[in-house]
Amino acid sequence: MASLAVPPLYQRTRDPLFVFPPYFGWVVVPVASILLLGPHPWLGLLSLAVLVLGVGLLWRPNEIPSLLFFFAWQWIQTSINLARAFFSGSTVSQLAEMPGENEAAIALTLLGLLAIVAGLRITIGRSIATASVLVREQVLAVSLRKWIIAYFVSMVISLVAIEVSNFAPGLAQPLAVIASLKWAFFLTLTYAVFASTRGYRLVWLAIFGFEFVLSLGGFFSSFRLVFLFAFLGILGAAPRMNGKQVFLLITIASVAIFLGTVWTAIKIDYREYVNQGTRSQTILVGRSAQLERMVTLATELSDDDIAASLTALADRISYTQFFGSTLTYVPSVRPHADGALTASGISRPFMPRIFFPDKPPIDESLHTNEYTGMGVTGIEQGTQISIGYFGDAYIDYGKVGMMFALFILGCMFGLYYRWMTTTSDAKGIVGGAAAAVLLVQSADIGFGGEKLLGGVVIWIFMTIVLAVTILPRLRLWLGLSQRGNYLHQTGANSRIVGR
Repeated sequence: MASLAVPPLYQRTRDPLFVFPPYFGWVVVPVASILLLGPHPWLGLLSLAVLVLGVGLLWRPNEIPSLLFFFAWQWIQTSINLARAFFSGSTVSQLAEMPGENEAAIALTLLGLLAIVAGLRITIGRSIATASVLVREQVLAVSLRKWIIAYFVSMVISLVAIEVSNFAPGLAQPLAVIASLKWAFFLTLTYAVFASTRGYRLVWLAIFGFEFVLSLGGFFSSFRLVFLFAFLGILGAAPRMNGKQVFLLITIASVAIFLGTVWTAIKIDYREYVNQGTRSQTILVGRSAQLERMVTLATELSDDDIAASLTALADRISYTQFFGSTLTYVPSVRPHADGALTASGISRPFMPRIFFPDKPPIDESLHTNEYTGMGVTGIEQGTQISIGYFGDAYIDYGKVGMMFALFILGCMFGLYYRWMTTTSDAKGIVGGAAAAVLLVQSADIGFGGEKLLGGVVIWIFMTIVLAVTILPRLRLWLGLSQRGNYLHQTGANSRIVGR
């Protein structure tokens, strides 16, 4: 693979304020047409402006595009109803299944998302050429066999952590972090396989298939994660894509959307079967029975079922309607919470159930009913429906105050990302992959504020502890430590791999 020496001056050069992916123009032109020609042109203009600013501020060549995904997926969730309005000729309020200030909810969510982006960019700073190149060089400096071994070890640890959590529910949150870290190694392995010419793609495909099968079943079915991390790993490995890579990414996205549509169509009947009619979020049948029921329900779907499910999936993705209902209810009926939700979300991780057995669970449906007056189903029916963390920020602080709160949230994500990618214990791909897992799993405007904050706090705490205890040994084994064979400190030895 061709490479080019980097002069010392270039190493100290930071990227411009705005950097766009080379393929961004192919995306933004049709998107702009849909947004600006729909029934909400001013809202479409705001959405387009947020898209351009978010992508330009968060794209970092050679790195895993987790920052970009964190923004882009939530932008899609916020703006998808504007696209649906364009194709249907209806307004977003006409598309909504519940009354509320839906246009205002979209506008406030877009502005809040921009506040998060601002916090992210201010704290992570501009991409430095050598820091970006370091990620790719580290991946290619390690043999693929070592990345495969690291993944398999992390996968075994993940399975053990999940089993232990079943017997120690009081430690469920920290064990969930340990279990999720396998995705950092899957992500790194994907990047390594597709950034190199050293083969192993059939091995990677087998691992992908294994993770997909492993993710099926359960109550929520988390198959989307293997597709997301595969997509991001391939995208990060090929910042300037060729036709084969574009086709592969489109295929992964299309299969994920199709499976999401099928899951949306069967999940109610499937859940009633696996919980044996108890209306609880529990699994009362064996794994083989779970998979058999899932396959049976999927093969019985008609074309009309798929079409209806696709609409339902779009409704599920566009998670701004509950925020719209909240805007009509708070503060006219229910007063603002004045920071109570934020305080609860931050303090709960420091009250582990093993020491605080009486700590009440978060009942998101009860919270939604309290601040919308809608009467949605809850724990008794085996479900949880949240307002979403943008709506919760509004409940806590109002329209103006929520922007400052979301800006601080973006700063928290940014400081964590910067620490994980620049500290000597985790510098480069290892820390970046761990930070990517948090960003990907947090990228959903439908997350309730308390659960999101609690999950982020415990994730940051656990991964920082691991970064200063376990990661130095891992980096030494990989050969990425300063005490190992891989040194990347002098300008004379720095190289950029041709893209």
